[in-house]
Amino acid sequence: MEYEYQNGTWVQLPLSNTVTSEKNVFNTDGTYVVYNYDGSVNTNGVYDLMGDYTQLALNKSITYDITVLDNNTLQLSLTGQIPYTNPSTGTVTTYYGMRQTFAH
Repeated sequence: MEYEYQNGTWVQLPLSNTVTSEKNVFNTDGTYVVYNYDGSVNTNGVYDLMGDYTQLALNKSITYDITVLDNNTLQLSLTGQIPYTNPSTGTVTTYYGMRQTFAH
């Protein structure tokens, strides 16, 4: 998970172990499930591939840009004001973009 400063530079920030161990499953019927590190369900819902398959919309509300999709990697990017809570200090910082990279 990386966050973007207002000046356009990216920084990788620490995440809790529970977030780094999640498993995302996108089913062919248009549903998805995010599993926690222990196998319990974190969240689920519906997804849509939009435009020319370069965007992923979750639950008809958040739309990510698909910036990388190949045999090994899925990278989703989101532009906007994104709050980040440091898991060590609890301090909240607002960033201006976020990108998540998943191995598959």
